[in-house]
Amino acid sequence: MSRRVGTLSYIAPEVITGDYGLQCDMWSVGALAYIMLSGKLPFCGKNDHATISSIKGGFKPEEHYKVAPWDRISDHAKHFV
Repeated sequence: MSRRVGTLSYIAPEVITGDYGLQCDMWSVGALAYIMLSGKLPFCGKNDHATISSIKGGFKPEEHYKVAPWDRISDHAKHFV
C-alpha cells in the first residue's frame, strides 16, 4: 500500500512515508488503546507538521508513561499499548 489515508492522530509512521502493510493497523489499535486509557492523544503537536514529526519519532514508553494518568494504569495495560 502506498496512499496516505487515515486520521493523523492514529496513523503509523510507515503510512506517512507511503510504504506500509497491514501491520500499521496494529499501530492504530495501540493509538486507540492509549487514548481510551489516558484520555489523551499519544502524538500531537501545535500543527500537522509537528504531529508528523512526533509520530516519526516513535512511541517511547519511558517518556509517555512517566506522566499522569499512567501512574494509575496497570502494567498489563501499558504492555498492551
